Amino acid sequence: MSFEKPRLRVVLFVTFSVMSVIPVLLLGWWAVDSARENEYAAVKEKHLLVAENLTLALSRYAQDTESILEYISSSPMKITSSAHYQLLWAQNITSIRFFNNEHVQQIGISTGNGVEPTPLTIGQITTVKDNYTTQKTIFLPAQLDGNAQPKILIITPAAHVDGYLVGEMSTEYFIKLQEQVKFGELGHAAIVDQTGNVLAHPNPEWAKSIKNISKVSSVRRMMNRETGVEEFYSPAKKADMIAGLSYVKETGWGAMVPQPISELEDRIEYIKQATFGIGFIGMALAMLFSWFLANIIARPTQQLALLANHFKVNDISSESVLIGSHTREQHELSTAFDNMISALRNKNTELLYRSEHDPLTGLANR
Repeated sequence: MSFEKPRLRVVLFVTFSVMSVIPVLLLGWWAVDSARENEYAAVKEKHLLVAENLTLALSRYAQDTESILEYISSSPMKITSSAHYQLLWAQNITSIRFFNNEHVQQIGISTGNGVEPTPLTIGQITTVKDNYTTQKTIFLPAQLDGNAQPKILIITPAAHVDGYLVGEMSTEYFIKLQEQVKFGELGHAAIVDQTGNVLAHPNPEWAKSIKNISKVSSVRRMMNRETGVEEFYSPAKKADMIAGLSYVKETGWGAMVPQPISELEDRIEYIKQATFGIGFIGMALAMLFSWFLANIIARPTQQLALLANHFKVNDISSESVLIGSHTREQHELSTAFDNMISALRNKNTELLYRSEHDPLTGLANR
């Protein structure tokens, strides 16, 4: 069984198409791969930068709070200045208490109205006793107060009363700071204390109940005073996340800025579809142009082949068979074919004369 060979225009079309498709596919693959790498690199850099900026703000907040409480602790035991109340209230310190070294409260003041504050819970008092030191200011882990509100207790030595000052700080600043960070559909920030208790989170119930999320790998890293980027599963969002994380050296608080990995993959998929969509349009145009070009290039050869197939030795006209061409090779082939036809014309004329005339006398013999 004989195999029919492909036409020249088909060969040229396939060749041109392959030559246009391969670079487009390679370029598309490179663009998508680069987009993935750049997207993850940009996210890591951005999230880490935001997390570090959050912890920088928290660090300044902790330093200011420490300075204010140390200033108050060095003042006379009875505080009557409304300026003190305003300063403490502006720092979200809702109350202050002075204790002696036997842990007996000497005075308590609510900075909001200057009256006696709600008594500390047994858990708060126990935590204060267990962590009291005369050396420096200490920020304790968040706890619920007597009104079931999350509070952070701060212990500051007060030498003039042979004891210490306990400031009760609300988490309002943390919540306001966290609410300023939003991006994408589920991108957010979360702030925890040194034990992994939630201070601020998109889920307000977690912050209100001081939910402990220390089992999350990124939170454990912050508790270990690490800074970097982490991929983890978020129980709150029920999705795999990528987050920048950092910590506050003065207090051990941590801030992380997570975003669902699916959002990154969606953007990468969009880039992929756009890249290959444009690539396919380019390939379609290239193939259309290739078919047009292949027909133009192959036409002279096809015409020459058609002329050769219908050529009759005894019916040679005197017209030239030179065919228009687009390449040097086609021109040379057309010229050679025309020369061959001219030679055959001459030879045919000579043979016809010899067949009709006597070779000796040159007279017609028919």
